[in-house]
Amino acid sequence: MRMVMVRHGATDWAVTGRHTGRSDIELNQAGIGQARTAAVALAHLLGDAFATAPIWSSPLQRARRTAEIITGDPARITLAGELVEFDYGDYEGRTTAQIRAERPEWDLWHDG
Repeated sequence: MRMVMVRHGATDWAVTGRHTGRSDIELNQAGIGQARTAAVALAHLLGDAFATAPIWSSPLQRARRTAEIITGDPARITLAGELVEFDYGDYEGRTTAQIRAERPEWDLWHDG
């Protein structure tokens, strides 16, 4: 059995470097194209198993929409709150440069 993990497609926040955790940001056009490309790649990689493979997704729209595009069938998707990205708190929606203007030593992996 194979497990394949796919990150959601691009969003406008990601393109501008804004940290996106729990904010429910939609895919942009590039992200929709990335999901379509992933669908083709996964169908090729998994062959016939792709049609029946279980699919889990975060309930946030960027992940859910990516899964919908990949599967072509929203009914196949199990939404799992445990897959929601971590909470950036006060840093949500801000860029690293904006955060470091206030806290020069800030590091995502150390400070969250």
